[in-house]
Amino acid sequence: MIASACQWAMLMIMAKVLPAAEVGHYLLGLAVTAPVVLFSMCQLRAVYVTDVQNKHGFEDVLGARLVSNFVAVLIVSIILLILAGKYSFDVYIVILIIALNKVVEATSDIAYGVMQKHDRLDKVAQSMILRNLGGCMFLAVVIKVSGSLLLGVASIGIWWLGILLFFDRRIVFGFTNFTARFCSKAILPIFSLGLPLGIVMGILSINSNVTRYFVQGYLGSENLAYFGAMAYVVVGASRAAMSLGQSASAPLSRYYHENRHAYVRLLQKILMITLVLGICIVLFGVCFGKKFLSLVYTPEYAERQDVFVWLLLAAGATMIASMLGYGMTAARRFKSQIPVFILSCGVSILASWLLIPRYEMKGAAWAMLAGTLVQFMGSLVVIAIALRAPVAQTDSEIITAYT
Repeated sequence: MIASACQWAMLMIMAKVLPAAEVGHYLLGLAVTAPVVLFSMCQLRAVYVTDVQNKHGFEDVLGARLVSNFVAVLIVSIILLILAGKYSFDVYIVILIIALNKVVEATSDIAYGVMQKHDRLDKVAQSMILRNLGGCMFLAVVIKVSGSLLLGVASIGIWWLGILLFFDRRIVFGFTNFTARFCSKAILPIFSLGLPLGIVMGILSINSNVTRYFVQGYLGSENLAYFGAMAYVVVGASRAAMSLGQSASAPLSRYYHENRHAYVRLLQKILMITLVLGICIVLFGVCFGKKFLSLVYTPEYAERQDVFVWLLLAAGATMIASMLGYGMTAARRFKSQIPVFILSCGVSILASWLLIPRYEMKGAAWAMLAGTLVQFMGSLVVIAIALRAPVAQTDSEIITAYT
């Protein structure tokens, strides 16, 4: 929760200090880099944590993560070359630095997998708090002093790298060697397991950012800043839900293979928790949204309270759908998730194309909600099928048997 709040605080600081156009550039950088990095990550942390038979060593998983980091930066660089001439040079540098920051974060994420597998989520929480609080403070000071978005984003990455090298690395050494092994025979099977999840996360990220692409295209950079800042609540809610889902993923995986009833009970419990949280945030937006937007951003944002409430509803739906995603992953239904999220992304694109030109930002919020509802329903179907399948049956066999 604290880490998610700090990520949101970074955006609030930018909105308070920088011009709307520069905030839009930052949000554009997130929209460009997030799908690439999340795809390249291949959810290797989930693959490692749910590997109850310890078939893959941490050295091999870390090696796979570093390879994927290199690929992610390379792809982002190619995208920037394709976009050459559309924006100023500083914008491209900001986007590239955001990509580098994200691969540092991805490396910390795989270190968290070791801590999580050894039931030391307290260390994960400490690292995330240190990383995000420090990054937020560095950003605030640098932007206030220099007024430069580029220097502010760079300061975040420097702090994150320090936490990785001097905190995360030391904790991991308490359980295993923090060294990478680049053996294709070991890395390729890891990628084969994680690739479906990488595709899913990439599609999910595109899904969450597709409305930003349409807002940028139809409504312009300034409106992207307004919409993106308010829409970040959906990202924040997802990250807040992520901590709950990650803490439950290891027991969910064990229960799925050992006690299906316990698996269902735990999944129901985390769904109910997220449902209550979702209802609370929507009610908050209805009652206090205008004052809240004026306080954390500027009065211009408060004029769009109706859009904010719809975005909070989408955030609540996203939190619930994310919990079902952890349920599918715990049951190791990796490939089964791909058609669900492709359909969800397709609905978001179609809804954005139809609604944003006519209803502008409100239409964008509706498009986000439509895609999330499709994701929710599809995830329920996958979990229902998984619960009917024998424990020993593989994901591919289940797909064949029930399609």
